[in-house]
Amino acid sequence: DLHTKEKNSALCEALGGQVRDVPAYASGGYYFDGSDALDAIRSEIKQNMDRGFDKHKIKVGGVDVAEDAQRISTAMEMLPPNHLLALDANNAYKTAFGAANALAQFENAAGDRGLWWFEEPLWPSDVKGHAY
Repeated sequence: DLHTKEKNSALCEALGGQVRDVPAYASGGYYFDGSDALDAIRSEIKQNMDRGFDKHKIKVGGVDVAEDAQRISTAMEMLPPNHLLALDANNAYKTAFGAANALAQFENAAGDRGLWWFEEPLWPSDVKGHAY
């Protein structure tokens, strides 16, 4: 590491690799008390796009499914066609049926472009639920 710092080069190159771009996404969409949820989504998505992100992930499961669907629809309205949106439920759903129902509504809210992925709808220990 010291050798590469002295030469102002990348450690990965000294180890035989190469410097390359790594895809990244902006994660957020947290729930904030006292703020307009849709304005918060609009503001955050704009800020992330201004920073150069074309992949985004927001939280779901902290409010009822209809409210989350509005948040998703609002995010999708902000995103150009080449941008992607993922969802992170943080184990919010109690049953596989509940998660599948929520996802169907979320996909509908996302429109024809659909969603990039749906993360952690159930507790990791819910093996049967994940097989659903």
